Amino acid sequence: MRREQDSLNPRTHANIMVLSPEDDPSAHPYWYARIIGIYHTLVRHESSPDLYAWICFGFAGMVLILIIAGSLVGKGEDYPV
Repeated sequence: MRREQDSLNPRTHANIMVLSPEDDPSAHPYWYARIIGIYHTLVRHESSPDLYAWICFGFAGMVLILIIAGSLVGKGEDYPV
């Protein structure tokens, strides 16, 4: 089943890939990352008409894995492509 969103879990399948936003035709089509944590916080937008309206905001902490000269490089480790 295809959905509009995916689930992220740093304990299982912590490596992800997303489409690269780069426009250069020679750029790699994907960016790779490793999820290091999922975090939640309460935020309030300062331009909100309701000054007491808090929103639960979730975000993921990630380490970007770069592609350099045919190998994936991240966290000091090299992985052959």
